Amino acid sequence: MKKNDAFPSKYLKAQDVLDNDGELDLTIRDAVEEILKDKQGKDESKVIVYFNEEEKGLVLNLTNWNAIETITGKDDSDDWVGEKITLETQMISAFGETKPAIRVKLARPKKSAKSPDKTSAFWEAVYGMNLGPDDGKKILAENDNDFAKALAALSAQEFPVD
Repeated sequence: MKKNDAFPSKYLKAQDVLDNDGELDLTIRDAVEEILKDKQGKDESKVIVYFNEEEKGLVLNLTNWNAIETITGKDDSDDWVGEKITLETQMISAFGETKPAIRVKLARPKKSAKSPDKTSAFWEAVYGMNLGPDDGKKILAENDNDFAKALAALSAQEFPVD
């Protein structure tokens, strides 16, 4: 059993991020003030950021507040709702020890499905219809050497198959 399983928390820990390939892409749902206990058991007010994609909240420290403020361009946490960020872990030195900590960074761009290469698709279609390179060049020339237009024209026509 892992420590996070044995001692679950309502708040994100560095290990939670590490368990998710070291980065979490999240959308801010809310930022609220909550009263937490410090190491001496005293009440202290902290801002907790909650996310659409994650049940646990992130207890903000000044470093992460400043990062979100810089990323969003908004100095009021009430205006962060809907903003996208990425959480990562970094090794930090604090209180005489080096340990992983959660840090906020600019959200990673979403990986989009690569649009098919029109040039390759065109030539695959030409050869798939048992046409030769000269036929392909002719169709391409008739379509202003635009592979997308040539592919559309090729798809719309029927050619005899040998």
